[in-house]
Amino acid sequence: MKKTTIILLLSILFSGHIFAQRTFYIRPKIEEKSYQTTTNFFNFTKSSLFNKNLSFDLISNPYTEVSVSPISFLTVYNIGFNAGVVFSYGDLLEVGWNQDATSTRFNSFTPISPANDNRYGGFRNEFASLIFNNRFELLYYKRRKVRDQKRLHLQNSYYILGSGFKYNGNALNQDDPSPEFDDYFLAGGGDYDDISINIEHRVNAINKFSMFLSLGLSSDIYFNEKYLFSSSLIYTQGFKTIESTTHKVIVEQTGVPTKEYVYHTFSRGSGFQFQISRRLQFYPWKKRKIKE
Repeated sequence: MKKTTIILLLSILFSGHIFAQRTFYIRPKIEEKSYQTTTNFFNFTKSSLFNKNLSFDLISNPYTEVSVSPISFLTVYNIGFNAGVVFSYGDLLEVGWNQDATSTRFNSFTPISPANDNRYGGFRNEFASLIFNNRFELLYYKRRKVRDQKRLHLQNSYYILGSGFKYNGNALNQDDPSPEFDDYFLAGGGDYDDISINIEHRVNAINKFSMFLSLGLSSDIYFNEKYLFSSSLIYTQGFKTIESTTHKVIVEQTGVPTKEYVYHTFSRGSGFQFQISRRLQFYPWKKRKIKE
């Protein structure tokens, strides 16, 4: 009994020492993100999609020109919530959750005829996909030294280094190759003479987990020496493919399908995140001045 009491007292004293040296806070945030697209216009390992029925046509497409936007700018706002600690020398350490997404873009152009050189005389089609997932992150904010702090109102400015994983519970899995998340879209791709073009888009979430690294900059914005909010620009690089989209260009002549051309776009969830957030201190109640 005495041993248990001693351990309990030591634990309380140790906890009190930790709390006496640290400031704790929460950080609600909102972000807008640009998404990167990777492509594969050639054959690849079919088992990566757990689907053995995919067909590929590697012959160049004389009917429709296709292209991919390497970066997708979509006005999609994500929310997040972090909890963190301020060290006595001003650095921050945070752990949290954020909404996240993957996106790819696929563009096609069908001219009035194969010999037509007028880039404005054909049919254009653009397809953008979006899959939402969860981002769990650990971030370290290294405080920068700013000389003229009062004039710039950047009393606190940071380098950001972080890591974590993204999770999508509806992704494909090895044991059950049927897609749990499978969106299908059909769009017209233009027509001329007796030729008609249709384009199928099939979006799949693959790999439930994907690790990532983050690098960025953050600054606290002040007005009349009063902290208003924080702004951050962070780049996140994923390591596994989270989204795979198959684009099938179907050529019909007099209403009969004659050829199919299959293309693929992928996303690892990489991209730039612009965040607005605010730290809300909850311990200690009286704010402590950071040592210079």
